[in-house]
Amino acid sequence: MTSLAALQDSALIEKTLAGQSECFAVLMDRHATAVRSRVNSMLRNKSDQDDLVQETFLKAWRHLPSLRSDANFRAWVTRVATNEVLQLYRRDRHNITNLPLTTLETCVSQGESPRRTGTPGGA
Repeated sequence: MTSLAALQDSALIEKTLAGQSECFAVLMDRHATAVRSRVNSMLRNKSDQDDLVQETFLKAWRHLPSLRSDANFRAWVTRVATNEVLQLYRRDRHNITNLPLTTLETCVSQGESPRRTGTPGGA
């Protein structure tokens, strides 16, 4: 019997799509260093790096059937990693809840506080 580690990526992908999930684990092991390098080169936060590597392989698992048979798996999975990092940047840019509360407390309002104006609803 042939060792799974000796198989080419294309054979591992075929076997994975045929239901042999252990073949995807071999692909992950084989390409984890490249994926981690790509993510680490784009992010500084260690916990985000670990999460993004996991997300990359999860997304690769879900979208493996859409991979063209002539495509290079390493190039594809590192592109998935790049897209995951860019998606994280987009989410963070539009997510104001990432600001620490101390930042909001130091913001100076140009208008009067509703609590001071005596308007309905003010204290």
